[in-house]
Amino acid sequence: MRNLIANDYAGIDAGVVWKTVQERLPELKVAVTALLAELPERNE
Repeated sequence: MRNLIANDYAGIDAGVVWKTVQERLPELKVAVTALLAELPERNE
């Protein structure tokens, strides 16, 4: 999808983008949260 948005933004279907956000973003958030939980704490 990144390639489409970056190179063919005139051909973007807003419905497809919105469906992707609704269905895949929560899944991505879970995955990123799990990865962050595995990182050692940093004290700066």
